[in-house]
Amino acid sequence: MSQFNISELENRLAELGRDVQKFAENIGLSTVSERETGFNPRLDVLKEPHVVTVLMDLPGMEKDDIHVGLSGNQLTISGKREIFYATEAETLKKERQTGAFTRAVSMSAHANAAGIKAVFRNGVLRVTIPIGPEVPNTDKIIIE
Repeated sequence: MSQFNISELENRLAELGRDVQKFAENIGLSTVSERETGFNPRLDVLKEPHVVTVLMDLPGMEKDDIHVGLSGNQLTISGKREIFYATEAETLKKERQTGAFTRAVSMSAHANAAGIKAVFRNGVLRVTIPIGPEVPNTDKIIIE
């Protein structure tokens, strides 16, 4: 029996979305100014014997724009990335993604909410979740 890989499915769906978007642009159904792609940041999940680490690239964001919470064994990271331009220049091409996002990571082991650490440095969010006795949920994890 084959194993279902959610990460591979997410990657393929993102590729399909980009392909459809490029196709629409090529046949004139979409222009740069009309496009609103939304922001879908990439993440890595690493598991060690007693800790799970989630790394997420969030370039151009401030830690105050990011929300991290834990409900049961599901870590949720959300926020909104906006890009402001200093001038009223006409946009000829726009590839950098903006908008609200929410990513959820389900863990197979019990997460100890009391020991979770979140650090945001150089555009990368690192969340370390200790595995052990389950501790009640936390709606907001402070980001260092």
